[in-house]
Amino acid sequence: MRSFYRRSFVAFLSLSLMCCTADPDSDEAYYTPSLVRQLIDINTPESLMMASMMVDLEWVRQNDPSIELPSADALHQEALRLAPNDEMVVSLMGRHCEASAPQSDPVVCNAEWAEKLRDLNPDNGFYWASLAHYQLAGGNQDAALESYRRASSAPHFYIGWGAYIYRLSMALDEVLPLEQTYSVAFIVGALATHLPAFQDFTKTCRAKVDDPRWQKACLELGESMEKNAQTLIARTMGFPLQRIAYEAVDDDEGLSAVNARKEAFKTIVQLQNDSYECRSEDPEWIDEWLESMRDYDEMETMRRMSEVEAGC
Repeated sequence: MRSFYRRSFVAFLSLSLMCCTADPDSDEAYYTPSLVRQLIDINTPESLMMASMMVDLEWVRQNDPSIELPSADALHQEALRLAPNDEMVVSLMGRHCEASAPQSDPVVCNAEWAEKLRDLNPDNGFYWASLAHYQLAGGNQDAALESYRRASSAPHFYIGWGAYIYRLSMALDEVLPLEQTYSVAFIVGALATHLPAFQDFTKTCRAKVDDPRWQKACLELGESMEKNAQTLIARTMGFPLQRIAYEAVDDDEGLSAVNARKEAFKTIVQLQNDSYECRSEDPEWIDEWLESMRDYDEMETMRRMSEVEAGC
């Protein structure tokens, strides 16, 4: 399931139209341990996070085994030291929690990470929903339910991928001045492995939906994600959350309505993707796309960029 949503995310970013997953056969001439070393030497949060993602790719490390590289976790920790309150750096902390096990309890580690994100931006429903998942894993059901409620009432549901792509692209461009279409494609491929596990939200709701409190919380969270999420993957996941809630109470009318909205949304996305296709290899257009992703994130960028030209 997760691989499906990762592919969907990458495809929606329109970078699948410019071969947005890294290909070792073509990329190994550029993405080398020597390049990772250059990024480390720049020593900014962005360059260290880019280096961390590259070290995570085994084919990059094997390109020149004679060059020793720090672990991805060590690079992430250095980025955190430099920018302990940077949402991009902190939001990718889940990778550290996986890497540090069994030295630390990954549930506790992830809960602490989610709490830090929530404190950095308590108006972000995504951070509350992420925290709820780890609270539930730790057995704190009442706190998890309250976090779901807070997620539903938050004014936005923001993941930040647009800004992350822009910042990492600027860091990579300092050491590897390739065409933006190519370097951005590599970054999206790397970032796709860090996608939030949105399907965990649906698993939670399926498991808890017989409880009227959870049924209501899941329905409201799904509605909030559909309306407020700035990325396709989050907005799309709002629909199954609502379906789970409506199915639990045999609400056929509500179920039909949400299915209809989902189909309408798919049509809009396809139209926008079609308008992207003919321009996605234009470097100037990619520059505009990056700046819009930085300023508006994914959904608004799709709308704005698809209106730039009526056709090819």
